[in-house]
Amino acid sequence: MRKAIILIFISVISLTAKTQELSNLRTKSLYYLTDTILLDSLSIITGSEIIFDKNKSVIPDSAYTIDYTKALLIPSKNLIKNESVIHVTFRVFPVNFSESFYRRKKEETIIVGPVLAKATTNQINAQNSFFFR
Repeated sequence: MRKAIILIFISVISLTAKTQELSNLRTKSLYYLTDTILLDSLSIITGSEIIFDKNKSVIPDSAYTIDYTKALLIPSKNLIKNESVIHVTFRVFPVNFSESFYRRKKEETIIVGPVLAKATTNQINAQNSFFFR
């Protein structure tokens, strides 16, 4: 009987556990409009945004500009003045295209013939002493 209660308890807990969000669809409500608003930390898919006002009317594209790679919303001055609340729905890529990604730092590698090798401080000092004698 005790095992059955423990099994039921574990299954109820596992059903209520929050899982990872797998959707790339995002919805944000913005209450204070400034000149530039960061919508997300990931890059936005071009043309996927829909912006509504508080009455659920679609705001035209001419009232704002979006920097898709940096995920920035830049509303026009009229939009900032006339709207107090807007709702933004958009989709994102799984990466941020505005950041640089490196596999390793440039100063950590040296070229030794056709092979790349990891640089050590002794190799760098020896190489510098060769060139600066």
